[in-house]
Amino acid sequence: MIPTKTTKAKDVWKRRAALGSCGLLFFALCMFHIVTKEGGDTIIFRQYVSQWGFFEFLSHRFHTFTGRIIWEGVLYLILKAPAWVFSWMNIALILGGVALCKYLMEWDFWETGIFALLLLVFPVNGLVEVGIQPGFINYVWALVLSLAALVPLKMVQKGSSVSWYHYFLFGTVALAGCNMEQMAAIVTSFYLVFLVYFGQTKKLCPILFVQLAIGVVSFLFLQTCQGNAMRMEAEILTKWPGFSELSMGEKIWNGWNTTVNHLYSIPNEPVLIFSSTLYLWLRVKRKRSIYSFLAGGVVLWLILVWGVKILEILFDIGLQDKMNGILVLRDEQGRMTASPVPVAPFLFWYSVLALATMAAVAGSFSNWKEAGFYLLILGAGFASRMVMGFSPTLIASNIRTFLFFHFSLYLAAMHYIHQIRLIGGRDAFQVRAKCIF
Repeated sequence: MIPTKTTKAKDVWKRRAALGSCGLLFFALCMFHIVTKEGGDTIIFRQYVSQWGFFEFLSHRFHTFTGRIIWEGVLYLILKAPAWVFSWMNIALILGGVALCKYLMEWDFWETGIFALLLLVFPVNGLVEVGIQPGFINYVWALVLSLAALVPLKMVQKGSSVSWYHYFLFGTVALAGCNMEQMAAIVTSFYLVFLVYFGQTKKLCPILFVQLAIGVVSFLFLQTCQGNAMRMEAEILTKWPGFSELSMGEKIWNGWNTTVNHLYSIPNEPVLIFSSTLYLWLRVKRKRSIYSFLAGGVVLWLILVWGVKILEILFDIGLQDKMNGILVLRDEQGRMTASPVPVAPFLFWYSVLALATMAAVAGSFSNWKEAGFYLLILGAGFASRMVMGFSPTLIASNIRTFLFFHFSLYLAAMHYIHQIRLIGGRDAFQVRAKCIF
């Protein structure tokens, strides 16, 4: 098919729209760094940096608090440098993450622009609360480099040639990205699943095994290193003295109830965006099916939650607190004395909403081959928050532990936006959106 002038004009317009969206994201990130002040753990880390040398700092952290030695080293260097160095590096990495998503997910320019706009309302208050430098470096930078560590999967899928320097390049980014517990587990899971897939399609390549090995070794190191063991003991003592007495089932239950409570009791942009695009797609695809009914019910509830939040702002009537599905019991020192207590009927209702969402997602795909990749993304994101049930900082870590899950919701939302755009002509959104009503 020979491209017409009209087609070329549309392509140019899409590129310009995508560049405009990325430019708007760039401007928003610049403003974010200008207005955001240092606080939280950044103040403490600056004291460490002023007292200790590089290796002295790493040795102290490794033996007392963490196994994220790579990111601790990066944090030390960043805090030694002028403040603008972190700001520009952070902006560059976030925009680079958008480019990586475009490559991995095979988006066109229009979809890339939409994704950039979604990032404008991505919740980062948890990262700011803990300290902008340690928050973004340990979470966002690890996420972006983990995305880069997945590039060999796309290369093998496309049949691209793998050179010797790819082993060094992607091995390095995998080592850095997997120096964060949740990302090590996610990257390892992706390579395990795709090795089975590529084995069935006869596309196995040594670089896949190398990347998998790096992920596995990183995960095992983080789980067994002295720093993480010492941190666990300290956090049990200061956050939740009875945590070590919990059974496996109780920890899984705590991970579940705190996760679904946050998703459906608090105004949450990624959850609303994902649920709305899921509902719109189901109305386009299945119209009056049970799946669209379930998704629609979830969306209506989320709109109600946002309405309650607005009433709270205007009248301070305490409704938001009453909708909390869990009760946290603490002693005089602020330490948790027991597992979060379910508040009926809210936590039961939030579990129903979570199961309804899962059913609607399952019904949104035509076949398991299509569903597999996106179910893996959503499953990895959800599991990354569920594992917080195995940490005594279950409540204290707050919203930042949802970062990877929120990101997976955006990726899945983009899948439904893409599917909607494939149906109909240039007015697909306007025409198909009528199905909502």
